Amino acid sequence: MITIDAITSIYNCIPTPSIILKTDAPRFTIAMLNAALLKIVNVEPSVLIGKGFFEAFPNHTDPMAPGTENLKYAFKHVLKFKESYQINEHLYSLPSLMDQKSINRCWKITTYPLLDINGEVDFIVLSSEDITNLKEIQDRSKRFNELESLEKNVLELNSKSDVLIEEVLYTYLKGIESLFPELYCALKELENAPSYRWVSPSLPQSFAEKFGGNGVCKELGSSEKVEILEQNELVDHYSSKRKDRSSPLLFQNLRAYRSQPIVKSDGKLRAIFFVYYSIVQEPSEEELYVIDRVMGFLKMIFENRERIDRLKETALIMDQTQKLANFCTWSWDIKKNEVTWSDAMFSIYGKLIKHTFEAYQEFLHPEDKEIVYNKIQAVIAVKGDTEFEQRMIRPDGQMRHLKSWVKVECEKGSPIKLIGASLDITESKKIENALKISNERYYYVNELTNDAIYDWDILNDHVEWGDAFFRMFGYRKFKENFPIARWAELVYPDETKKVVQELNFALKNTSEVRWIADYRLKKENGAFSFVEESGYILRNINGEAIRMIGVIRDVSERKASDIQRAQQELTIKHHLARYEAVFKATRDAIWDYDLMTKEVIWNKGIKEIFGHQRVEARYQWWYDHVHPDDIQLVNATVRSALRKGQSRWSCEYRFKCADGNYKFVLDSGVFIFGDTGEVIRMIGAMQDITERVNYIHTIEQHNARLQDIAWAQTHLVRAPLARILGLVPFLSTVDQNHDQHSQIISYLEDSAKELDEVIKNIIKKSNCRQVD
Repeated sequence: MITIDAITSIYNCIPTPSIILKTDAPRFTIAMLNAALLKIVNVEPSVLIGKGFFEAFPNHTDPMAPGTENLKYAFKHVLKFKESYQINEHLYSLPSLMDQKSINRCWKITTYPLLDINGEVDFIVLSSEDITNLKEIQDRSKRFNELESLEKNVLELNSKSDVLIEEVLYTYLKGIESLFPELYCALKELENAPSYRWVSPSLPQSFAEKFGGNGVCKELGSSEKVEILEQNELVDHYSSKRKDRSSPLLFQNLRAYRSQPIVKSDGKLRAIFFVYYSIVQEPSEEELYVIDRVMGFLKMIFENRERIDRLKETALIMDQTQKLANFCTWSWDIKKNEVTWSDAMFSIYGKLIKHTFEAYQEFLHPEDKEIVYNKIQAVIAVKGDTEFEQRMIRPDGQMRHLKSWVKVECEKGSPIKLIGASLDITESKKIENALKISNERYYYVNELTNDAIYDWDILNDHVEWGDAFFRMFGYRKFKENFPIARWAELVYPDETKKVVQELNFALKNTSEVRWIADYRLKKENGAFSFVEESGYILRNINGEAIRMIGVIRDVSERKASDIQRAQQELTIKHHLARYEAVFKATRDAIWDYDLMTKEVIWNKGIKEIFGHQRVEARYQWWYDHVHPDDIQLVNATVRSALRKGQSRWSCEYRFKCADGNYKFVLDSGVFIFGDTGEVIRMIGAMQDITERVNYIHTIEQHNARLQDIAWAQTHLVRAPLARILGLVPFLSTVDQNHDQHSQIISYLEDSAKELDEVIKNIIKKSNCRQVD
């Protein structure tokens, strides 16, 4: 058995803070603390040894908090399973027993057993690792990733002209407060002094009303007001230094605020940004960075909103977002090989990297590593500056494009440091590539399509035509301006007024974004083509039409086909009318089968002949009512007629009635062919031939019986009759008393009986009355 002194000697050599506990649950008495832990708590061993663990290290806020329960579970797990148990995050404000100050820390706790020679748990070891800094870095990185996502979403929201700016600002400030709960944000948006708009997710309107209409807090003196209005500087105001207990800050249980003006590029004050605190304390470096970033972002929101009617593509807004959110600075101490980054680098690279040049290169795209290395070595060699683009791979596998600027600092002529800045241009690259692809597609579409693409600049009244327009209508490319009035001159005269009126109506209707029209357009040779036009209307923030992009398609051939088809439909209707007249005389079921739509139209005969009150207008309904043994015969008949080039076909089969019985029908059909020679339709008539078929079957059965009778007369009757005819002559030559005479008589009697039986059977087959 190992002694506690031996354990103490071993664990004092371990740099990890550790505590040795006895197994006397639930007390878990402290048997030993190693030197690393004693250094943290700053007490003598005798102060803690002998106390229960939870007595020596109580939870200061809530004894039932998850941290305490997690430790109890860990100790029970070690005792029960004799194996280690790890708590990844354990929040504990470690008290110093010397000065009673609390230090908020995050620990990674590992508990494991020390076993005796019998394999039983002798002691429990609790080792702790301070991961506070790592946790803060992870939380910070997560917050800034979420901040970047928030800014992207807000900019997308800001790009929508139907969304009020108050909603955009409210969404952004609410997102900031959710990421940084210690901040209470508010914004006084100045329009035309003395009016203003107040935006705050957490502070009520009653709080805003305690401030002056000029957008400056009444508590600020005149000198402070001038400082805000005329200088772009940060102003601190701590209400704890004032004796006025009616302060609106104290009214809301707030103890301090910071305010900063948002000044536009033209030097005019646009708004004032406020941050409020429930406690008075110096701002952290992260907080100052966040406020500075928020200020820049708010300034961009205001400027983007003012210019939104001039923005042509939402992609420009996204590009500005990237430039704002993903710009970082860095420096590389060449001799020490130490790289210092700004916080924005975390959001770009995805995690905290080692501060060395080699660590930076690990993130580079494999194809760019040598290029970037040579660039940097070259700029060091010439002691100058350069700029370049490179790709980097984030830990999650995502590739980002960066543009970097590098400058060399020298000391006594020798390079000692590289100072640089990097901008995430991934979105710009995507937009650039998308624009390139879009231009290529536009070029090839113009080259290959038969649709005339156009772009009408409504403000300058000029229509730009794609190449297909000139190919389709025979015009030479226009060198001069092409106003919309010139297009109207090409419209068929009888249709010009109607088409132009519909176009003007669509342009004036601010809710309309599409315009579709059918008309005839004049070709260079003077002929007119039937065309379909579809245009998309682009409008400014006020709903005014400023541009229309669309296509014109020549549908002359289709129109001619439609006319021909209409004539064919009319002919078919005439035929159907004739078939109806025929039906009244012949009682046939007339049908019209459209092979394109699989729709079947029936006349009244299908109901009157077969009793169906509900007939479905589809091919499958007919198919399901044909006798299963006959369907292959019908299909084979139709296919055979098509294969032989015949225009008609006919077939006899059985068709199911409404009562479940089958009737014999004679179905005859006619093929109707399309423009390309394929069958598009069949029209036919189904005739009830059940009585005829039954009559034929009766005659056939009667003939069969006659054949049986004839055969019986030919074969069965002649045999006994022949025997009788052969025996009668012997009677005259044989003495009646002779034995032969009686034998002949017996033969005659048997033959007569046999002949009588045959005759009776013939009578039965003939359905004649039997004679006894």
